[in-house]
Amino acid sequence: MNKFIRLLSLAVISIAFCASFLTPGPLPAHPGGDVFAIPEEINVIFKNSCYECHNSQSKNNKAKFKMKIDELAKLKKSKLVAKLNKIVKEIE
Repeated sequence: MNKFIRLLSLAVISIAFCASFLTPGPLPAHPGGDVFAIPEEINVIFKNSCYECHNSQSKNNKAKFKMKIDELAKLKKSKLVAKLNKIVKEIE
């Protein structure tokens, strides 16, 4: 059940991200373009289940190399979509 909730949450992130292209509204910007803000309820899941290994300061080099949650906002849109798809596939 817990796996299902995580998968559903990540699917919601992906849908929200894609929908942000269709609906007008400012997103926080950085030099590379628009930044996707991760919804707070998803951030909680990341912090509880993923952040310990997948962050810039992690001692787990393999996990840190694959994904740094604290740097998702720095990715270009295309790379972020690809990364979110990889997250969903890994959870599945």
